[in-house]
Amino acid sequence: SIRPFVESFLQLGLPLNYLVNNAGVMTPKEFRASKQGLETQFATNHLAHFLLTELLMPQLRATRRNGGEARIVILSSVASALCKTV
Repeated sequence: SIRPFVESFLQLGLPLNYLVNNAGVMTPKEFRASKQGLETQFATNHLAHFLLTELLMPQLRATRRNGGEARIVILSSVASALCKTV
């Protein structure tokens, strides 16, 4: 679903000022594989964000070259608050 989204977005010809990657799957109760056979949480929260960013990077750079602001924001879940020792 990442590649079709990127293709559709790029066809709009819009600048890309902000890309927000937000975690999407949290502790599934049982193993579920992605279409590629990878564990769903890892595939969704890490690999999908990487692919989305990689495919949109040229548009972010073009936006910046044309004088626009371009930023990437990467978020995680509130689960990080559970780790008290880091």
